[in-house]
Amino acid sequence: GGNTGNETGGNTGNETGGNTGNETGGNTGNETGGNTGNETGGNTGNETGGGDNNNQNNTPPTGTSLGLEVPTLAKGRLIDDLELTFRNGDQTSGYKLYAGDKLVAVIDSKDQTVRVNIVTVEDGGSDATRDNVDYSIHYNGITTAHSTQEKAAINYGGGEVNLTKEEFANLKIVPTAGNTTEVNLKFTYKPYVVDEEGRIFKDTIDKALDARNADGSYKTLDEKKAILKDYIEKYDDLSDNGKDIDSMTDREFANFVKYDIKSQSDIGKVEESKKLTVDEISSNETQSLKIVGDSQIDFSKIADIKTAEIDLGKGNGTTNLLNIKLDDVLKMKPENSDKIVITIKGDANDKVSFTNTEKGTWSKTAGVGEDEGYEIFTNSQDPSVQVKVETPISDGITN
Repeated sequence: GGNTGNETGGNTGNETGGNTGNETGGNTGNETGGNTGNETGGNTGNETGGGDNNNQNNTPPTGTSLGLEVPTLAKGRLIDDLELTFRNGDQTSGYKLYAGDKLVAVIDSKDQTVRVNIVTVEDGGSDATRDNVDYSIHYNGITTAHSTQEKAAINYGGGEVNLTKEEFANLKIVPTAGNTTEVNLKFTYKPYVVDEEGRIFKDTIDKALDARNADGSYKTLDEKKAILKDYIEKYDDLSDNGKDIDSMTDREFANFVKYDIKSQSDIGKVEESKKLTVDEISSNETQSLKIVGDSQIDFSKIADIKTAEIDLGKGNGTTNLLNIKLDDVLKMKPENSDKIVITIKGDANDKVSFTNTEKGTWSKTAGVGEDEGYEIFTNSQDPSVQVKVETPISDGITN
């Protein structure tokens, strides 16, 4: 900066100007910060240009949209989870499934299945949480991705995840560098006829028919018939199949409920298959990276992603980022850079672990100055590597 007239800011060759933020470098006229040509200034953060975080410009990953929507359901129908099966996952090993800039899964095996539950976002919140199942889509009583401990660690090899409708519609596949094998995808879901409370009808009809009256008396056969005929009138999927319910005996009525009504309410799976052509990506493309909450992932699964910041999320469950090794961190180093600085953000529910190897050991120090609030991890083998871990995150080093 500080130039007058039409002078350029004293830079030579391809040097960039020393601007911060989006300021122009004290120049007069329409000049930008002392650079020549169309160069942009030396900004900080994630802005374009050279600055902190290894001169990387993190952007949401490019990729191919899956082109899916949450299904529109007929009256009286709700569904189980949504299943995405990658039939040729062994041929697309390393491909990554994203919802916007959130990493959902790493595809690495044949017929790998990812199950999705649709959830809502709390008022004033930013992340979909485990407790906010969208009951306009799913039946009441569905087992969500995070309702049982054994389903909490999806490890990005499949399993279940929670997404909003918008995130599901924005699902995309990002290939590995140099691989353009098309994706063979199967999308399935199973609708159910449900009662007034959103519970699966075939599981609740017996309770409705056998429930006692308010005075404690058992329902008569005629009262049960009246209840069933009311259900048939309410639900498009149910029919008397031309049979005279009123004339049925007790046994005939029980068999009709068991074999006719319950079978009508058990709707078959809906399936859609598609093939997706992917575009080749650069091996040096830098991406922003957010990890879906309540998950466990080996760092090697994401080591091919060029990123300066990994966001484990706050208030969205427990995320464990494990087995951080020097060799894997070095894979994230962009071309034409002599150092790599990765920042990991999260909260006290999250955990990261570093692994020592024969090639080098990790050590940590408390950050000071602009790094206050972070633990700074460095490796004895390569001083150009620095991993910053936000202080609330639980961290450790293993051999």
